[in-house]
Amino acid sequence: MHAFEDKYFLNTVVVPFIWITTLYSAIYFLNNWLTGFLYLVPGAHLVHLPTGFKLLFILISGWIGALSIGFVAFIYGFFFMFKGDLPLDLELAVIGALTPYLTYLFFKNKFEIQSDLLWLTQKRVLVMGLMYASLNSALLQMVLFWNGITTDFLNGLLVMFIGDLTGLYCLFLLIKPVSKLFNIKPPSVQADKPTTKPAAKVIDS
Repeated sequence: MHAFEDKYFLNTVVVPFIWITTLYSAIYFLNNWLTGFLYLVPGAHLVHLPTGFKLLFILISGWIGALSIGFVAFIYGFFFMFKGDLPLDLELAVIGALTPYLTYLFFKNKFEIQSDLLWLTQKRVLVMGLMYASLNSALLQMVLFWNGITTDFLNGLLVMFIGDLTGLYCLFLLIKPVSKLFNIKPPSVQADKPTTKPAAKVIDS
C-alpha cells in the first residue's frame, strides 16, 4: 500500500514538478538573457514570454505548476536579479506564483477547466489574460515600490503590464501551430455559444 502511494506521489507530483521546473527555468533564463535590452524598469521587461507559460503550466497542472514557478522565481531573484535579498526574493516568488494560480482558481469556478485546454475560447483567453496581467503587474510592482527598489510605481506598472500582455499574446500565437500539429481546435476559432435545449418533439394525438 505504501509502495503504491509513493509511486502515485512520484508520478503525479514529483515528476511533473521536475518537468515544469526544468522547462520554465529554460524559458525564464533564456528570455531574460535575450531580452536584456528590454529590461526598462526594475523587475519588468517590455516583452516577457514567461508570463504566458506561467499561466499555461498552471492551467495544465494546478498548484504543482505554481510551486515550480515560485521556485524558479526565487532562484533567479536570489542569485541574479536581487542578489541575497532574501525577504524581497521570497515576496516576489510568492506573488509570481500566486497571481496565475488565483487567476486559475477564479476561472476554475466559472468554467470546467480541462488539462487539454479545449475549454479555452478566444473570449476566455482575452479576459483571463487581462485579469492576470493586471493582477500580476500591480502586485509585483507594489512589492518593488514598497521595498524601495523602484520610485515610479505607475511607470513600472505600465511596462510590466505591457510585457505581460505581449508574453501572453506570443504564447497564444504559438498555440495555433501546436494545435494544428496535434489536430486540436485552437482557442482562436472557438466561440462561447449559449447552450440551448433541444425543442421537445410534438406528437399528434
